[in-house]
Amino acid sequence: MSDARWEGQKTRLRVLGSEGRTGFSEKVTYVFRLQQQEAEILVLSKVDLLAGEERRRARALVEQKFPGSEILEVSASTGEGFDVLLARLMGGAAALGPTPDVDYDLYAAGEAALGWLNGVASLRAVTPFAVDAMLLDLAGRLPAPSSAAARSRSPTRSSCSGPQE
Repeated sequence: MSDARWEGQKTRLRVLGSEGRTGFSEKVTYVFRLQQQEAEILVLSKVDLLAGEERRRARALVEQKFPGSEILEVSASTGEGFDVLLARLMGGAAALGPTPDVDYDLYAAGEAALGWLNGVASLRAVTPFAVDAMLLDLAGRLPAPSSAAARSRSPTRSSCSGPQE
């Protein structure tokens, strides 16, 4: 593993094991922790980047932080664990566990800090058009986040499907 990739993994382990500052605001950390607490299944990804002891440590930290959650380990690079993950996801409805107490004001502030926008749009055209060019044009017309920090964490994702008859 390259030094840079290993350093990134060590940082992730420090964040997971940390009770103090994680690099995220308290509000964002609150959102992440609640989502993890509610999850029936937690997936450790990129496990191929961790050597045996580091991998065991990562799993132990997740088990300690989120007791009772099922933990799966996967690697997109090697394909490891995806058979188990797919079988688990296709296994039917999840059992509903206890709902954590939520500070809705703090949660809303955390979501606002993340800058999430969930939306769906449907476009129809009589003649074919260049989807990539249209999406780039649309992205260029969106208002810019108000701060450098917000700009650095404002992901944009788009997907497209063909004609549906």
